[in-house]
Amino acid sequence: MSTFAEGAERNKALGIWSGVGGTGATAALLIGGPLADGPGWEWIFFINVPVAVGLLVFSPVLLGESREPGRRRFDPAGAVTITAGLVLLVYAVAEAPDAGWISGQTIGLLAGSAALLALFVRIEKRSAAALVPLRIFGSRVLVGGNLVMFVLGMLAFGMSLVLSLYAQQVLGYSPLLFGLGTARMTAMAVVGSVVGQAVVTRTGLRPVAAAGMVLLGVGRLLLSQVSVNGSYVGDILAGLLIFGPGLGACFVAAWIAALTGVAEQESGLASGINTAAFQIGGALGVAITTTVAVSYAVGSEPLSALTDGYRAGFTACVVIAAIGLLLALPLLRQPHRAPTHTTDTPVSARL
Repeated sequence: MSTFAEGAERNKALGIWSGVGGTGATAALLIGGPLADGPGWEWIFFINVPVAVGLLVFSPVLLGESREPGRRRFDPAGAVTITAGLVLLVYAVAEAPDAGWISGQTIGLLAGSAALLALFVRIEKRSAAALVPLRIFGSRVLVGGNLVMFVLGMLAFGMSLVLSLYAQQVLGYSPLLFGLGTARMTAMAVVGSVVGQAVVTRTGLRPVAAAGMVLLGVGRLLLSQVSVNGSYVGDILAGLLIFGPGLGACFVAAWIAALTGVAEQESGLASGINTAAFQIGGALGVAITTTVAVSYAVGSEPLSALTDGYRAGFTACVVIAAIGLLLALPLLRQPHRAPTHTTDTPVSARL
């Protein structure tokens, strides 16, 4: 269980992590533009190869303190089933507009995904070295944090793709110019994370997560009003400036929730699950928002049809944010716990 002092140290680390993450996100936006304009969009994938090689080389050296001596067991069955189940789910949603939502293909893929995910749960219950020990989900705060992070991934990735398509295909922005424009959002996300981690120890997780979701929803609502003859200042900027702080605040609340109440030896597992929830949510969010955008992009005038589709995609993000708010309110209410005598920190000062 986290004490106030431990929580303060985690928040300090989170502030540093958020600053580095925000800088990395901004750098990615600025690097991606020239790559797409120059050698081609395929290079946004190729550039990750040396990065991955560097991580493989330096991780054993830099992360040596995380190694657990004598533990070399793996869970390949769990890894394969959860990966395959999620791939089928995303593919089913992405292909549904062409195949039909009630087509045999869509229903079959969804059924296959559900069967694989159910098999994954069964494997984890019986595995001696479970990829994700199910006991960790006994914490309501942890579950709430992961659900908020899942929704956050849906919003962040789904919005970014639809916004990029609108700016480039409708407004005519180059990839580089779009990257420069959205850098403001990542800067505001860092501001939101710093403010959020300062406030969360005073007000708790739920108010910060709820306020963040409201900001995310309002930002998407503003973007749902984009127009064919729009501009960056008139149609995009306000939405980015509001969405950014909400992104940072929600991330802080979800990350702290994932680590609150877990044993020290399971903090790495809890953090990994939280990161996976963000990435999985991002994949599903892209599938959903693009599916909605394609479904509503109809009409004889191409730019008008595209704009209608992108508006629908942004509106879908508003609905997702509302769902995230409904999840955050009950699940991130921290229960009152009986005092323990293993620490000098008062119970009232705990996270």
